[in-house]
Amino acid sequence: MSRILLVLVLLLSGCSVGGDQYEVTAEFESAGNLVPRAEVKLDDVNVGSVRAITLDGWRARLTLQLDSTVDLPANAEVRIGQRSLLGGQYVELRRPATPQGKLRAGETIPLARTGSYPETEQLLAALGMWLNGSGLAQVQTIVRELNTALGGREQATRELLTQLATTTSTLRGQTQDLVRLIDAVDGLAGSLAQQRDQLGAAVDRIAPAVTVLAQQRDQLAKLLEAVQRLCTVGNRVLRETTVDTVAIVRDLQPILTQLQAAGDALPESLTVLLSGIPLDQYERVLRDGRLNLFITLDLSLPSLGRSLLPPLQAANPLLAPVRGGR
Repeated sequence: MSRILLVLVLLLSGCSVGGDQYEVTAEFESAGNLVPRAEVKLDDVNVGSVRAITLDGWRARLTLQLDSTVDLPANAEVRIGQRSLLGGQYVELRRPATPQGKLRAGETIPLARTGSYPETEQLLAALGMWLNGSGLAQVQTIVRELNTALGGREQATRELLTQLATTTSTLRGQTQDLVRLIDAVDGLAGSLAQQRDQLGAAVDRIAPAVTVLAQQRDQLAKLLEAVQRLCTVGNRVLRETTVDTVAIVRDLQPILTQLQAAGDALPESLTVLLSGIPLDQYERVLRDGRLNLFITLDLSLPSLGRSLLPPLQAANPLLAPVRGGR
């Protein structure tokens, strides 16, 4: 009877433990020195343990037993770390920056989201390789070359660093402009990509012209040389005639002054200079290709007498001496 009670107590305790925990699996390239029952931590708090470590091909599979209160996203990450330089290893659970979903019991964390921190052996091996591989000698060489390059140029180097700091500050202040420039270039690239066919056709049409230009390269070179000679001659002519041109302009100045003073009289005189007919009377004088002439005649007797008869003498003609012929 006592044995039966003991078995029931053990079963009940087992059920209680199973209800308070759940298991997930994590894949690793190597489990390193990790051992079963190692701690599983979340935010530096112990939340479970490593229940089993198995080998699946070339990968290690860790069965993690976690407390039921542990709430992890489906894309949680796992790392194997070391407590101290010579301490034991543990498993660290990490929440990603953008959590997604929820990690449930029985699920597997893939190899892409697992990894391990550098172990003590790896650090010592890297340090030994650096020391034995002339790492210190390389540092010494770098320091010696820097001393040689900067020797006697401290002031110039200081000014260079100051200018570099100023340039960096300027670029930092123009970040928005640079972003807009990049966006504009991106938009231009998009437009060019959309017009790729048209650009290709244009390039195909330009190709024959480029071929002709290449074939006529010698003629174009000679043309440019001739243009250069022409420019040289033109400059010489301008230099030699500058004095005469200035003198001519100076002599023309009084004439232009008088023409300006003439004002409207000159254009009005030109209206009758060529034809003798004022331009404002042109339509009245010339019509249909004929010249209209307007004449006023005075045919009255007094006018005719004054125009045709000799003027009357003041003396009496009866008393005046007769002038006869001999």
